[in-house]
Amino acid sequence: MDYLLLNGKKVCAIKIKAQAGRTSPKPNSAGAFPKTINFWCSKRPLPQHSYEIKLLGAGVAPLNIKAVAEPTRDNYSVYAEVAAPAGSPKSGKTPNTRKGLIHFVLKWPTGAFPGQHIGGIDHAIRLFAERLRLVPPSERELTSAHFDAELRAAHGGIRRIRLATWKGTQPLAPFFQAARVAWRRHLKE
Repeated sequence: MDYLLLNGKKVCAIKIKAQAGRTSPKPNSAGAFPKTINFWCSKRPLPQHSYEIKLLGAGVAPLNIKAVAEPTRDNYSVYAEVAAPAGSPKSGKTPNTRKGLIHFVLKWPTGAFPGQHIGGIDHAIRLFAERLRLVPPSERELTSAHFDAELRAAHGGIRRIRLATWKGTQPLAPFFQAARVAWRRHLKE
């Protein structure tokens, strides 16, 4: 059975309506993912979340929700693009591969911390959590933050993409998980 996943947990079983294109997780592998997919889901996926799709015989791959139609017979029609699965072979010069720099910005009414980190997302999250302790408790609800990653631009050079954003009124765990999933979508050079 095929599933839509959020943070590694099943959101719903899906029924594929249509798919186009193919992308393979590894050369000569038996499993392949469609580049675009249209499916039915009993729960409404929200485009701002970082979903994954689990396809029987192919594995798990990140999914970018592009459109969700109103329900028909208690099922939502979802159109999405499948990102290249983590671990796909890529050349070091491939556009949109990550360069290794993760930036996070933490702002509160009386201060800010523009962080930069070279290395993995988990270490950046630990550093962020340490800096979050600097925020006075009275200003925690007015705090905002985001993680960015540096990617190779299509014509050389570097560009930044937003991995995840957070407001002080929201829980931290979904923010960290969204950053991890978005980070895994972009293969390291």
